[in-house]
Amino acid sequence: MTQTLDWTLSRVAVFDKNRVYVLAYSKREPGTRVFRWTGTWDNYYVQAICAGICAVRGAPPEILTLGANGSVHRAAPDGQAYEDIVEEKPSKHGLLRDIRPIGANVYATGFGRQVYVRKDRTWQRCDQGVVEDSTADSLNGFESIDGFGEDEIYAAGNRGEIWYRRQGAWQRSESPTNIILENVLCAPDGVVYISGQLGIVIRGRLDRWELIEHELTDDTFWDMAWFNDRLWLATTKALYTLKDGKLEKVETGLPGDQSFRYLDANEQCLWSSGERHLAAYDGVNWTRIPSP
Repeated sequence: MTQTLDWTLSRVAVFDKNRVYVLAYSKREPGTRVFRWTGTWDNYYVQAICAGICAVRGAPPEILTLGANGSVHRAAPDGQAYEDIVEEKPSKHGLLRDIRPIGANVYATGFGRQVYVRKDRTWQRCDQGVVEDSTADSLNGFESIDGFGEDEIYAAGNRGEIWYRRQGAWQRSESPTNIILENVLCAPDGVVYISGQLGIVIRGRLDRWELIEHELTDDTFWDMAWFNDRLWLATTKALYTLKDGKLEKVETGLPGDQSFRYLDANEQCLWSSGERHLAAYDGVNWTRIPSP
């Protein structure tokens, strides 16, 4: 197997505490390696540079890996296959950036404010009223998507844009910032959290948004997750949590060279993936996971 330092680790998807997936890249191959942790590492190869991964806990269970060029790789008990989101790759609107289960289906989004929904393994557009003209000379686009269900979906991205979709119609919210927003999370507490560059954190719902003021960092918050009834956020250097409405830095006790960036969680554990390091938290202790 390729040596540890050959891999740059990226996004993480927690299926359960015994099965976790991590995207990794190497200069030695053009696509993406998907590593699976079950106490030891195994892996499979995806023939695309991938922008996201998600676990679908359905029947059958699936791991969907989003190719930035407009394809999705499906891994399931009945085998592996590729699905096309867009017919002409790359998409005329630009690269895809995020994939997320919402309600009974899976959604993907990206530049040009393009949004797609997967139903019965077939991808369909659901961005009427929000997608940009493919000839537009702009930098608008979505970096992240999430929802409380398919009747209330949120997307955010470049220039601080926040949009939401209710009953099939997209509407634009008045955002409190014009800074690039990197991640959206619709949390079990009924609040939408949005994070991004310069340490920005926003909370709200529909048309009402407010900044969570803090002076802890101006690093980009790349990712968020919900675990142990609270919000967790990651920069490349540290983890933070929102406790009683106040942002706090997390002291993990991990070695000082620990890198962070991406997060995912279920009811049992929270995982962190940095460029070179992985860690898991069970609600009491942080454990450094050996890199593949």
